Amino acid sequence: LMMRGEIYESLTQPQLAREAYLLLVDSAPKSRLCDDAAYRAAVLLPADSRRPALKRFLQDYPDSKWVGAAQEVLK
Repeated sequence: LMMRGEIYESLTQPQLAREAYLLLVDSAPKSRLCDDAAYRAAVLLPADSRRPALKRFLQDYPDSKWVGAAQEVLK
C-alpha cells in the first residue's frame, strides 16, 4: 500500500495516493510505515485542509521522524 501511494504520487494522483496511504494506516495500524503513510496523506491535502490533518498527525505519532517536518509546515 505504501508503494501504491508512492506510485500514485509520482503519477500526480494525490487523491488515489491518499486513499492508499489511509488504507495502510487503517488496515495495518501496527506497521512501521503508518507514520510515513499518515504524514504523506496529510501533506497531500489541499492547503486549507492540511493544517488540521497535520495537527492530528502530531497527536497520533508524537515520536515520528516526520514531527519536525509537520511542525515546520504548521508555522
